[in-house]
Amino acid sequence: MNSNENETIDLQQYEVQEKLVKGLECKYCLIVNIHTGKKFLIKSLIKPFKDLTRNNFISFSRELRVLSKINHPSFLKFTGYSLKNTKDKPKGLVVMEYPQNWTLNNFL
Repeated sequence: MNSNENETIDLQQYEVQEKLVKGLECKYCLIVNIHTGKKFLIKSLIKPFKDLTRNNFISFSRELRVLSKINHPSFLKFTGYSLKNTKDKPKGLVVMEYPQNWTLNNFL
């Protein structure tokens, strides 16, 4: 997978393995590619797109753009995004590398 803002992820190729953290606007889950077994961290918006305010949608779009361009060891590597969740419902999701031997709190 290339790290660029046009990298859409087909979540039908992944399985949610564990729900990690849930906040007011998003939740984080550990997902696994069912073909390779590789683990990824996924950040999912809580609200479906139809319920987002214009500002929330713009914020999500900016986050995707910024994350796709960052290449620094202090940031999780952007893998891609999806506009549908694992249940094929319209939601915004960001897929990132899974931080082996770290807890999510190290990054929050």
